[in-house]
Amino acid sequence: MPVHNISAAELFSQAAAEALSAIKKNRPAALHLEDEPIHQMRVATRRVRAALDTYSSLFDEDWADELGTELRWLAHTLGAARDLDVLRARLRDSAKAKDRISLRPLQRILAQHHRDAQSAMIGDLRSERYHMLIERLNAAALSPQVTVEAEKPTLEVMLPLLLKAWKKVRRAGGMLDSNSDSTKYHKVRKMGKRIRYSTEPLAELLMDADRDNANGFVKKLKKLQDILGELQDAVVAKQWVESIIELEGRRGKEFKAAAKRLMQTQLKAVKKAIKKYPRAWDKAILKKKWKWMTSTST
Repeated sequence: MPVHNISAAELFSQAAAEALSAIKKNRPAALHLEDEPIHQMRVATRRVRAALDTYSSLFDEDWADELGTELRWLAHTLGAARDLDVLRARLRDSAKAKDRISLRPLQRILAQHHRDAQSAMIGDLRSERYHMLIERLNAAALSPQVTVEAEKPTLEVMLPLLLKAWKKVRRAGGMLDSNSDSTKYHKVRKMGKRIRYSTEPLAELLMDADRDNANGFVKKLKKLQDILGELQDAVVAKQWVESIIELEGRRGKEFKAAAKRLMQTQLKAVKKAIKKYPRAWDKAILKKKWKWMTSTST
């Protein structure tokens, strides 16, 4: 039995209100290019998007599509700045000491891309589009456009939808092996992240063992996503270095040799993450960790 008997619509309103508060709270520091506030704003957009995707049948389709599109836009502009910051640090830290001087051209190019992304983000956070999104989120918090089904108790309508989404993740994740393309791992990562964000507010409505298992499920997914995140970061880093080698074709042999060693470092990180995946996956799909999803579903 649930601890609280709020409707699915009310739970979504709470999620939208929390996201709105987080975005508004962190915006001033994000405009000053502080890393953590940018990250927190991005996470806030993800939480609402996860709910819109996982529980899509509970919302007016056009309304949800419009809100999702605008949240995706904000997440993209925040992500472009944040990801380049992480990328620069990753490549700087993973470069061999003997190669750091030779790799200065690479860091200069990345720094320019980073500045461009930051400038674009600042412009977007000051734009009319941003303020219109804030109004949309405020409306979503006060009165989301939902179906009749969404007025029913949260667990009654949301657990079956969550279970359906989780089954898709299990199918996709279970098909991965050491020969799978990195894009398939990345897809599972995104799917798993949506499940995690969609589970967290529901866990608070469960009782005792179910709540404990739901929280344990979230932790296992987080560990899995950390591994898949490391894999994706390494893939993206390798692709950036490869593209800069092509762009800077006139650079000397020392630069090319150092850049290729850096690519090899990222390739090793990819292989290491793939090797870790099966064990983390097996722990995430243990039935005792997710059987609570079936308690009110058919």
